[in-house]
Amino acid sequence: MKKILSLLAASLAAVTAVQDASAHIGYGGRNLGTWSESGGIWSVTGNNGTLTNSSVGITLTNIASDFGWADATDSDYGDSHKGRWFSFTLNNPGTFSLSIAGGGTNLGTQAGVYPFDSNLGAQFLPAYTIYRGLAVGSAHDGSDVSIAWRAGRSSGSEGALNTLGSFSIGNDAGDIGELVYVGHAVDGTSANYGSASGIQGDGNADGSVAGTFALSAGSYSVFVGGANYNGVDTGNYGASVTFGAVPEPSTYALVGFIVALFALVNLRRKKI
Repeated sequence: MKKILSLLAASLAAVTAVQDASAHIGYGGRNLGTWSESGGIWSVTGNNGTLTNSSVGITLTNIASDFGWADATDSDYGDSHKGRWFSFTLNNPGTFSLSIAGGGTNLGTQAGVYPFDSNLGAQFLPAYTIYRGLAVGSAHDGSDVSIAWRAGRSSGSEGALNTLGSFSIGNDAGDIGELVYVGHAVDGTSANYGSASGIQGDGNADGSVAGTFALSAGSYSVFVGGANYNGVDTGNYGASVTFGAVPEPSTYALVGFIVALFALVNLRRKKI
């Protein structure tokens, strides 16, 4: 995917590449918590967000580009620094929802390209991928082990990131680990996220996206990025991330039974 449209843009990209080479995958301030289930009730500890009714919400204001997720869907992969990483841990298996609401903090630079909100500026179209596992410490696309992994799979790759599949990334010490693809969710249609096969968009480019996933116990990574495949903007965009447990059908049934029981008791009291 060609993002450089002029000599000036190429110069800026070169500076960015130098900066990215020294950057690493990190989860600091973006921990969605450690979740445990007992008797159908979920509890969460150690989150860096706001806990409300069995969900964790984190407001983020620095997604690094409008194209980072979509760009990593093609054969030359993408840059793992063109978005932000989140983590969470499940002590028990369960069903969880993850939703992203995007806003435009990089005002005016993409006006007219996305659905426009006068209060937000250019709308950020979000997407995310969930992976099983956590990246090794200080992992980045430019380490020797990451470059070796990339070279064996994609000629001229833009990075190690694969938002539609599993990938490996390592650090300068030679440690490397695999992030195993679980699933993804993306805002909009192929008009914004591109034509790569296997993408499941929500059909409405409105600046928000949500998905529900059945997950086993373990630790997970989440990459959140922009869903504009043809984007060239590397400014910062805002996004609000909410992660929470979804009650199993049996739990819903139990709640319904309890509500009905209370209603019956109250009705009998009134008759008496």
